[in-house]
Amino acid sequence: MGAKGFRPNTVTCRTIINGLCKTGNTTAAIKLVKKMEERNWETNVIVHNMIIDSLCKERLVAEAFDFFSKIIHKGISPDVITYNFLILGPCNSNQWREATKLLNEMVNRKIKPNVRTFNILVDAIRKEGKVVEAVEKVEGMMQRGVEPNTAKKILDSMVGKGCAPNVQSYNILINGYCKKQRMDDALRLFHEISQMGLVADTVTTLFLVVSAMQENL
Repeated sequence: MGAKGFRPNTVTCRTIINGLCKTGNTTAAIKLVKKMEERNWETNVIVHNMIIDSLCKERLVAEAFDFFSKIIHKGISPDVITYNFLILGPCNSNQWREATKLLNEMVNRKIKPNVRTFNILVDAIRKEGKVVEAVEKVEGMMQRGVEPNTAKKILDSMVGKGCAPNVQSYNILINGYCKKQRMDDALRLFHEISQMGLVADTVTTLFLVVSAMQENL
């Protein structure tokens, strides 16, 4: 390109890398990233996410993790998208326990999981017939203080995929809404419990009563 008077820049290279990854030419994309680095052109997390995504889609999970280690060594900070791609890799190979380790790692890095993160994990666990483990995973996420709306979306996704949440799952979510002083959402969930064929327990009622009392102070 340079010989014909066209001088590629960072934006051009990112576009080419994206195209190479989408067509399965990941090796060529990695070579282009190296050339960009040799010229001291910016290669941010977005570019590296493209490579990791492409490697995982080709089921080259070990290579994806090796590439991930290298970007960490370069001082490039991963984001939630990076981890979502990495988590999907082992999940596609029925290694959801390895994926769970990645979830803990991203939380330790202060990177907040999103709906996509937990949907990947729950779906992988459910496919192995581990319904109880799937429910426990969502409960653990709620206990970590994930935004209630995010947790609710995952709960709905579980129901749609045949993973029946229990009363404890609803209690954790109701408590989350109560802490945010969102009584309408909490009460809506309370009514949903019976619609799901479950019976609210004393803990459920306690969360709602205490929250209502605090709201009226």
